[in-house]
This record gives sequence, structure tokens and C-alpha cells, in this order.
Amino acid sequence: MLDKTEIIFAVASLKILQRLDLDYNDTSKAITSLYNRLDKDEKKVAEETGLSLKKVREYIEIDALASPKIKKQLKEHKINPMDVKRALRAAHNNIKQS
Repeated sequence: MLDKTEIIFAVASLKILQRLDLDYNDTSKAITSLYNRLDKDEKKVAEETGLSLKKVREYIEIDALASPKIKKQLKEHKINPMDVKRALRAAHNNIKQS
């Protein structure tokens, strides 16, 4: 568990990230990292970052389940997060199929 200073730093960093034009994968990794540091509490991540709970869940799900190939396509803007979510649902969250 992070101490209060580390959590404040992580949250401040994420708020800065939101203002920058970062690619989806970098933001997803940052959100997932904060999620892990906050005892896997999605609501805390949403509160601390100002993102909606739905958006936090989207970042975490894609970071956890999407294949490296899919993540690369996201980074290159060849597909969007909604396409990835649809593919994951169609593959029943099977990484190899997505």
C-alpha cells in the first residue's frame, strides 16, 4: 500500500496525464498502476482522478485483457477502445482470440 504522499503524487501525475495528449496505452497503464496501488478499488481511482467509474473500468479491462497486438493497434490509432471492448466481448475475454 502506498503512503499518503505517494498517492498524492500518483493522482497529481494522472491529472497532468489527462491534460496531455497521451496515447491510450500509456494512460491505461497509469490508471491500472494506480488501481493496483489503491487496493484494486475502482471507485477510489475514479474519485482521485476525476474520471468516471465507467472510464476507469474501461482502461483497466483493456490493459488487463487486450493482446499486445491489439494494444499496438490502439497506440497507432488503427482501432479505438470501443472496437477493443467489442472484440473482447466477442472473444469472451479470451486474449488469444482478441
